[in-house]
Amino acid sequence: MKILIVTPSFPYPPDSGAKIRIFNIIRYLSREDEVHLISLTDCSDDDAVPEMQRYCKKVHAVRTNRRPALLQLPGVLYNFVRGLPFMLKYAQAPELKKALEQVCERDNYDIIQFEHSYMAYNVKYLSKELSCKTVLSFHNIASLQYYRIYQLEKRLVRKVECLFEWVPMLRWESKIAQRFHKSLVVSELDRILLRLMNPGLDVSVVPNGVDARKFSCTPLAGRKRNIIFVGLMDYGPNADAVLYFHREIFPLIKEKVPDLGFMVVGSDPPREVRELSRNPDVVVTGRVDDLRPYYQKALVAVIPLRSGGGTRLKIIEALSTGTPVVSTSVGCEGLEVSDGEHIMIADSPEAFAAKVVSLIEDSSQWLRLSSQGRELVEKTYDWEYLTASLRKVYQAALK
Repeated sequence: MKILIVTPSFPYPPDSGAKIRIFNIIRYLSREDEVHLISLTDCSDDDAVPEMQRYCKKVHAVRTNRRPALLQLPGVLYNFVRGLPFMLKYAQAPELKKALEQVCERDNYDIIQFEHSYMAYNVKYLSKELSCKTVLSFHNIASLQYYRIYQLEKRLVRKVECLFEWVPMLRWESKIAQRFHKSLVVSELDRILLRLMNPGLDVSVVPNGVDARKFSCTPLAGRKRNIIFVGLMDYGPNADAVLYFHREIFPLIKEKVPDLGFMVVGSDPPREVRELSRNPDVVVTGRVDDLRPYYQKALVAVIPLRSGGGTRLKIIEALSTGTPVVSTSVGCEGLEVSDGEHIMIADSPEAFAAKVVSLIEDSSQWLRLSSQGRELVEKTYDWEYLTASLRKVYQAALK
């Protein structure tokens, strides 16, 4: 197959959930299929282009001229009046329109896949005469994400902002998906939600995954007395999770385990998160090149998410290193995990703290969850297996 993938940001380095997914799908598809890439970029991505050329037949790095926020305001307001989501401003680039029109005139593709629902805005630039199948890949159901943030938000101004993001996105996601032959989602829950919005959609589930061979297990004896949270920290739900955990849950854990440390690992932490490092028991790293040394220093990975969507790469990565996980119900949404079998699940601060403490104090329970979590990843969430499933979805669409 000849596949074109269109992305809103360059997928290398794979340092966020979306980039990890896109990079690995391209990497494994390229073993059997011819993959082309069109990606919006900035000058910082120039050195990364050769990395993607290892896997892609052609890489079209579309340099956009990002205008100052003030100059973007008329377009944002125009979209709002038309009932279109705020996020569309990240997809509306004349340079991308030109690139799509040029490559589609020159190359015949079997599949053209757009990553993220807001990037689907650009499907209108594809000629109606193309014989290929179009695919829209939802990394999450953004309307659900905004709704959850709206529910949690206490500040009136931010609450209103979330309302104006949630309602247009709810309308947009179900409507724009109709323009595609196939929609991809990362969990069964997302498939159900999308079909509820529009029962006529053809939706397939391809979960997020991990390179199980890259993340090897670290034995219990070699670990330090830390707990860890990993995630892109300029993503609102991640920052909220860390602040909530530090305020409501960590003090309860420290009452039982006074010498425990808390590591917050991820790019671009906001000021409120950076200030947590004033506590000598908290380390806020910012961006790191390799997560493995940090998991090796941790006894438990915590996922205290209260909002967001999609499936959590952070859980799959933690399990692949043999690190037991304690998560909220929202945090493990979309994953085939069971409480007490693969991970621990708790939603109140008291229950969450108790489960973290029990894993630290009970080595037999720790070892059991470590083993069963790793086994689940190898059987269900390895990228090689998941990309083979995606290839079958493509082949069925082409019949």
